[in-house]
This record gives sequence, C-alpha cells and structure tokens, in this order.
Amino acid sequence: MSDLVVVTYPDEYKAAEVLAALQRLEEKLLIDMEDAAYVVKGKDGKVKMHETVPLTKIGAASGLASGTFWEQKLQSALSAGKAAGQSA
Repeated sequence: MSDLVVVTYPDEYKAAEVLAALQRLEEKLLIDMEDAAYVVKGKDGKVKMHETVPLTKIGAASGLASGTFWEQKLQSALSAGKAAGQSA
C-alpha cells in the first residue's frame, strides 16, 4: 500500500533540499519511496513538477493519470495553504 504525503515549504529551494535528503535516506535503505516530487507554482500561475521518476519511464497512460492525480493534490494543497495563510 502506498501513502501520499504532502508538505509545503516557503520556497522551492527548501523543497529541493528535502527531496535530496529523502533520496539519500533511500540510498541508505532507511526509507522506501516509489516516487517523490516537488511542485512549484510560478507567479504566472504555471505549475512545474520535479519528479524523481520521469513520467516517460512510467508510460503515457499511467503518466497522464499520475499527472492528473498530482495536479488535483497540488490544487488542494495550494488552496489549503492559501486558506491557512488568510486565516493567520
């Protein structure tokens, strides 16, 4: 069974740093990840996903499903973060 964990960071550099740390932990067999990614939403509103497993290796059909899944999760996380920021 897989778990989805979503964490927000103040900037993309911290997210990339955490992803690199997770990859080092996986190399030491301390954790097991199927895939990991960090997603950045630019000031222009465009979303860019940085994944550890490129979608081309997964295949076009599952890649489309994965991309749609991640986009929905991202939108949900961004909405929750925006709401939390407004209530602070």
